[in-house]
Amino acid sequence: MDQNQPISLPNNCAFTCPVKSGSVYNISIIRLPIPMYDGVQTGHGAFQMDQRIENIRIGKACNNTQASTIKVLKRTTAMLVCNISYDCLIINSDKLAVFKDDTIAEQCTLNLTYFPVNEHTNVIVTCINIANNAGRDWKFVFGSKIGHKSNVVNETFVVTLEPFPLNNITSLNMKTDESITLASMIVPHCDQIAEMKYLSFRCGFDNNNQQPLPDNCTFTCPVRPGSLLFVGIIRHPIQRQNGRPSVNDTFTMESRGFYFNIGTTNV
Repeated sequence: MDQNQPISLPNNCAFTCPVKSGSVYNISIIRLPIPMYDGVQTGHGAFQMDQRIENIRIGKACNNTQASTIKVLKRTTAMLVCNISYDCLIINSDKLAVFKDDTIAEQCTLNLTYFPVNEHTNVIVTCINIANNAGRDWKFVFGSKIGHKSNVVNETFVVTLEPFPLNNITSLNMKTDESITLASMIVPHCDQIAEMKYLSFRCGFDNNNQQPLPDNCTFTCPVRPGSLLFVGIIRHPIQRQNGRPSVNDTFTMESRGFYFNIGTTNV
């Protein structure tokens, strides 16, 4: 602002200045001299002029900019929070959106924070109520809404959600056949734990008996009347995606065991 052309401050205390991206400006706030009154006469001087100068840096505008980093801050079986960072200034989140299958994901919200010292914008993306994706990759696109130009590149990110904990399975549904030689087992809603390719079962303690869990969540184990049956459910390690491809980052293997007393008669 030209110091030779001061502008009166509006009553709402707000004003605008022309600026350019990536520039630094000195903004002056000036209080002009105020005459002093003694209640009767004037001419007893004035309160001297006061001035404050602020150095304001205008951030570098984004120009077809890709995200510098993405970091997953939190994830569960049905939600995620991630920080998508840009080395430039993003002012308005209304032009940005998370897209799922080419449609705006309404369950996602955005929050912008700009750091002028390093010209860095963090976009905090929070998505909730992500159904039927526990232990699976959730792919989404982040970028500009159709018809809007935000100067950031639309990019695809992949975040793997937490698998459903096996400890949340309280019991298996078990039923023996008439001859009490086979026990039929059902793992309730097993397809909600993770992708079926990561799930196995085992009848007994021998790891050599481990087999893939069928898609219908049902399997059988050989039994004898009056015996004690152990059944193991295994969720194998799952590669964990954190936005962009990562190496050696996994959800570790989890297992859960169940014991069944096999009766001598089929009730």
